[in-house]
Amino acid sequence: MSKTVRTDNPAGRLYAFLQRARAANGDIISRGLAKAFGIEENNFGFLYGKLHVVYQLVDETSESLKILHEEDYLGHYEPTSTRLKELLTIPNFNAPWLAFKNEKIKDADLTSLAFVSSTFSKHMAERVVEEVRLKELHEKVKKLYDETLDPDADLDIELRRVIASALRRILDAIDDYALTGIGELDRCLKETISEVVLNPELAKSKKRIVIQYADVVLTLSFLVQIATFVRPALPPSVQQFLPTGP
Repeated sequence: MSKTVRTDNPAGRLYAFLQRARAANGDIISRGLAKAFGIEENNFGFLYGKLHVVYQLVDETSESLKILHEEDYLGHYEPTSTRLKELLTIPNFNAPWLAFKNEKIKDADLTSLAFVSSTFSKHMAERVVEEVRLKELHEKVKKLYDETLDPDADLDIELRRVIASALRRILDAIDDYALTGIGELDRCLKETISEVVLNPELAKSKKRIVIQYADVVLTLSFLVQIATFVRPALPPSVQQFLPTGP
């Protein structure tokens, strides 16, 4: 297919994953999928988690078509949905990868996803975050996450637990961005903001880690374009230390 399929929607991200899987090498299914997902081989916990995310992506595409009342596209997509769910239900991860992907990843399904993606891009396109911006945020969050876990960190244990949990969710959302898009980052941000607002100790603290944590929250809010609403929600004690732009 010569026309570029945009990834600003669930069908486009599903299409992109199938193309990565088709291009991935490996002797057995588990290794081929690990390459497609960009994760370590033999880490079945991560592998099952990624497969679950893709399965949800299949359902999200159907749901979005229903929201748009695109009955013709939905009827065309339903066989693709069924086949993709069969692809994701893998009985033997040690089976040959080449035979599996050649049988399960069909041109007809890629064509179907490309058509659906073009419709989504016209009517419900999502914001796309540049890879370099995601990488920069990931580095910032990972550094702060490691500092928060340090036993010598100058912060109350409960606050460390709250911040570490939130940072881990942000890291997971960035790692899954190619599959989940901006939606998971947005949900993650809203959960994080709720914790900032509802935790009185966090709101009062002027510790360095808390200030850096607020900076991470604001940086993420710039990426999903709701920074105007996020800054007022942050404690006044930390707002003065934060940047005014991405």
